[in-house]
Amino acid sequence: MPLLNSAYALAWYGASGLDYFLWNKGAYEVDSGTLAIMNKALIPAAIIVNLVFWHKDTDILRLCLGGAVIYISLLMHNKIIARYERASVAAK
Repeated sequence: MPLLNSAYALAWYGASGLDYFLWNKGAYEVDSGTLAIMNKALIPAAIIVNLVFWHKDTDILRLCLGGAVIYISLLMHNKIIARYERASVAAK
């Protein structure tokens, strides 16, 4: 059994390393506003992982409302960025 636990730990740390790499690669590709909003999305994502894998109790209504606020803020940010990009192209 210890070998199996070691294999699970190694897989977990490998997946965590891959997650950090992909997060940092994505952070390089987006603007700071999107990165800040998505950084806040980690909290509901962690709650969903706890809900799905470990069957922890959670307040689904608050989770959905919080996720909706984050999603709406991302939509608003993208709309603002698009407006600034159009204005900068028109000014050239």
